[in-house]
Amino acid sequence: MDAAFNEETFEMENPPIRVLHLLQRMEPAGVQSFLMNLYRDIDRSKVQFDFLVHYKEHQFYDDEIEQMGGRIYKLSVREDYNLVAYARELRTFFSQHREYSVLHGHMETLSGIWMVEAERAGIPTRIAHSHTAGFGKGPKAIVRELFRYQYPRHATDLFACSKAAGDFMFPGKGYRLIPNAIEVEKFSFRKDVRKDVRLELGIDRDAFVVGSVGRFHASKNYSFLIEVMKKLSSLKDNCVLLLVGDGSERSHLEDKVHELGLEKVVRFLGKRQDVHRLYQSFDAFVLPSRYEGLPLVGIEAQASGCPSFFSTGVSAETGITDLATFLPLDGGLDAWARAIADADAPFSREDYASVVANAGYDVHGLADDMARFYLERSTPAGTVSPEGVMA
Repeated sequence: MDAAFNEETFEMENPPIRVLHLLQRMEPAGVQSFLMNLYRDIDRSKVQFDFLVHYKEHQFYDDEIEQMGGRIYKLSVREDYNLVAYARELRTFFSQHREYSVLHGHMETLSGIWMVEAERAGIPTRIAHSHTAGFGKGPKAIVRELFRYQYPRHATDLFACSKAAGDFMFPGKGYRLIPNAIEVEKFSFRKDVRKDVRLELGIDRDAFVVGSVGRFHASKNYSFLIEVMKKLSSLKDNCVLLLVGDGSERSHLEDKVHELGLEKVVRFLGKRQDVHRLYQSFDAFVLPSRYEGLPLVGIEAQASGCPSFFSTGVSAETGITDLATFLPLDGGLDAWARAIADADAPFSREDYASVVANAGYDVHGLADDMARFYLERSTPAGTVSPEGVMA
């Protein structure tokens, strides 16, 4: 008689391959949200994600990662910025963790060190993934420019969230487009959710609500958005701006709100776990970034059926529905305010989730594709030699 199938034994004998993602930290930002969308949907009996990050502090997604079986390794480079020690720490890490045959990198910063150490350790698949189409200005931008040219040099595969991001980070090189996919049905518009969220936030049902979601960073240009709200408030009564997120620019933005007398107009909601619900309460989504690759929040807003206004610094590929409007930052505050005010016209929001899914931004299909890629590129744990050949 054949032995009964033992699922537990099968899983022990066929553990999932582990993919190592390298990035700054698992904070609630675009790249991290994209990775978590993928991680939640991928078949974790076959592919598990681990994370090598550069900040010691506990981060927004750490608990969820560990609940799903992921491991988080935290480097110490941010403590003293000793790059020699950083290279040594990486070398030790890769020598102690020979289970990884796929390294998926999401930051060009320091890539001249971490990508080199990964290659030296013999990791056969090393992915450089571009998530941005610009760096802005200033000393940090200069440093990032230096690393931009090193990023693809020791990679085996190049990925980009958009053509703009790929052409910027990997000029003249071939790369694979990986859409910033979302769990589309989660963002589908529901009238009852809209009503509930406004009630929870104490917002009038007839208020005109503008929203934006993202890190409070200079690149996001939220100071400009606050100035636009000053103009919009003169055009429409009962306007509200909901800013969802946090970051280094928060105190500056709060000062700006006070300076313009918009304390009753602008509300800071901080980091939220229920962003998908908050979109339902918006009448307009606005992202006036100085530069963007393909912002995940722009896809989410359109999936919720929300009229969406982007600066021309945002990749045109973000406009996947007729809800998207692109405006130049030098077009003036009045032009932005009037365009947003016109979004108040009644229309149906219910059908846009399917439009976004049909455009290829549903994470279910992407998760299957990425699982196949990772599995094809994986090798049995412990079989990769320092020279990168099978032992």
